[in-house]
Amino acid sequence: MKDESCVMLGEVLALPLFEKSKQLTALDESSRVVSSINVMLDHEIVKWVTHDGQMILTTGQVFEALSLEEQINLFRELGMRNVSALFIKIEPYMKALAPEVIEVCNTLKLPVVDLDYDVAFSEIFSVVYGMMFAKQTNVLRRVETLHKDMMNVVVSGGTLDDILKSVHKTIPLPIFIRDYYYEDTYFLKNEFK
Repeated sequence: MKDESCVMLGEVLALPLFEKSKQLTALDESSRVVSSINVMLDHEIVKWVTHDGQMILTTGQVFEALSLEEQINLFRELGMRNVSALFIKIEPYMKALAPEVIEVCNTLKLPVVDLDYDVAFSEIFSVVYGMMFAKQTNVLRRVETLHKDMMNVVVSGGTLDDILKSVHKTIPLPIFIRDYYYEDTYFLKNEFK
């Protein structure tokens, strides 16, 4: 699931907010999509993880009361629900996650990050959702520009070639128009070499 309002996990991890945090699993975070953020206060959160791409924030306090088997099962369930990543403030609640847990997460390709204790969850919400809103704003600007340019071309009596050129200014990809009534296709020739 990737839409214009989502951010990539790699973009999130590159934020100064996470420079003291440590990735515990050896994964390629660049292909993971973050669609929303959720806070895990207990293991019951699995019931509320209903869509792909959630970034989960939690503390080691959730895990310290669970047996190793329960921890592994919880991580398996989160992995099956396509969680984008799990950010855990491990200390001071625990020394570390068990190696068996890390191994399971690596197998599931579930990114786990040891979150710096000084980073507030509210700051993560603010910064990451700010990135998402900036992307949404950019999409709306592009749509508005495309609409305005197209209307100017149409009102001024532009041709289909003029419309293609106008669309291409906003969407710099090869574009073609298929007219099924006259069975013609229009495109900018220099874009389809």
